[in-house]
Amino acid sequence: MTEDENQAAAYIKLQDDVKQLVKETLVAILSAYDNDVVKRIQDVTLGNHAFDIRVKQVITNQMQR
Repeated sequence: MTEDENQAAAYIKLQDDVKQLVKETLVAILSAYDNDVVKRIQDVTLGNHAFDIRVKQVITNQMQR
């Protein structure tokens, strides 16, 4: 792999790791509350492809600064 390819792969891995950390943190916070509304929030946000895309956009924007 070239240096650019290595950097791109590292960048993508970092994005995925940060996205997973955000999800795990949100699940941990929401799991402290045991009710149906919280479970629904988890399903609607954390299981949603649009949420994944938005988190990735935020991470990308922050890394470009």
